[in-house]
Amino acid sequence: MDDLISREALKKDLKRTKWLSAPDGSKAVHLLNIAPTVDAAPVVHGRWLRTESIIWCNRCSLCGSQARIMHNYCPNCGARMDLPEGEEEQNDG
Repeated sequence: MDDLISREALKKDLKRTKWLSAPDGSKAVHLLNIAPTVDAAPVVHGRWLRTESIIWCNRCSLCGSQARIMHNYCPNCGARMDLPEGEEEQNDG
């Protein structure tokens, strides 16, 4: 599996380290600009919250969607249900 990186963040780091002023610096920027891209969505984390409903017993902490079965992800918004109790929901993207 390929690693996903932020092209802009890498350019910023290269500028900060003065690497771009080296003889091959402009070539590196050109290669970054033409590098292939992939479609990717940011990973979001949430947790199942218990509800008082008899029919629906779990609710996604991010989108509020209710489910009878606790999957390891929310079938509605796709959030990973791996967030420990007491931590705030977050986006990694």
